[in-house]
Amino acid sequence: QLVRTMKEIIASGTRPSVWKLEGLANPNDWRRVRALTRAPIIILGRGDEEDRVEALIKIGARSRVTQGFAIGRTIFAEPLERYLKKTISRHTALHEIAKNYLHFVQLWRTLAHRT
Repeated sequence: QLVRTMKEIIASGTRPSVWKLEGLANPNDWRRVRALTRAPIIILGRGDEEDRVEALIKIGARSRVTQGFAIGRTIFAEPLERYLKKTISRHTALHEIAKNYLHFVQLWRTLAHRT
């Protein structure tokens, strides 16, 4: 479905400078996507659970097709919700958000920059 949609977008004359795409569970799908464009590709998290997003980032990073990720809600939604319910302090929420972000940055760096 994604490849077909990308083909339709490209056929319409649209050439995104960056593609922001939902994570793909199959490495071969990333190769099919790369065959359509040389523009940078960013993995979206869609607010999915951390373990699902982590699995998709691993696949995307190992594919050597993607250049990064944009997974804001996955990183901040749960700590923010707890903060708004006053079950954790602002300091704790900020710490957890930073910890979540750094976890994914380290994961990306470890997988995407292997030679």
